[in-house]
Amino acid sequence: MSAIPIPTNPTPPKRGDRVQAKDVASLWQAIKQLDAKITRRNQMINPRKPLPPLFITLVTKPTDPAEYEVFAQYGHVVPRHNAGGETGVPIEIDDLPTEDVPLVITTNKKLWVELSIDVYGVCTEAVFDSGTTWPTDNPPQLIGGDDAYGTVGERYIRIAEIIVDEDTTEEELINDQLHTGHIDYAQPTLLENCGAPLDASEGGTLKAWSDTAGRWELRSIVVEGSLGMTVSGCNIIITDCCS
Repeated sequence: MSAIPIPTNPTPPKRGDRVQAKDVASLWQAIKQLDAKITRRNQMINPRKPLPPLFITLVTKPTDPAEYEVFAQYGHVVPRHNAGGETGVPIEIDDLPTEDVPLVITTNKKLWVELSIDVYGVCTEAVFDSGTTWPTDNPPQLIGGDDAYGTVGERYIRIAEIIVDEDTTEEELINDQLHTGHIDYAQPTLLENCGAPLDASEGGTLKAWSDTAGRWELRSIVVEGSLGMTVSGCNIIITDCCS
């Protein structure tokens, strides 16, 4: 619905004049537009206090029926990777809605940030997204041990949910904020084989990453009979001392 001009010198109705429904609707729309204009002016005169990163602001547009938009305060992902070459440069969040380019939303809209994780546990990308249901994490299968390839995965950080305000008689939406602040991402230190597989002449003791248990699993080395065992750096060399 287009904006209705607010009359600067309206002629008030006289006693006995017929007031039609469209006149009341036009008056109501004009009042809402005037209220929005006053609110924007007050915000310019009295700037709002700084909001935390990724705080979601819900905006009600003066339309009939009401429409809603959201925008987020700037936020990024703080990587805390383990490789010596990682610098910790913040990862920008793509598609983050801004005050100039807001996101149109509806009831029960879920807002989250998707983190893409590679096979070494490194966050490679962050994207702001939304939907009607929460997505499920897809943990990466980390490379190491017998798994020479691994599988990339995704983590979803829940930011906010737009819900109906149960304290009002009308279907007004409110923001249920679930997370504020920059997203801190860290991956536990990885274990890795230093040599060839264990069935070779020498090798490490790491077996593989268990996606079910969510942990690295190690092999047990059992010495049977008269075997000699030499530990050299990361490698374990098993020899037959009787031969």
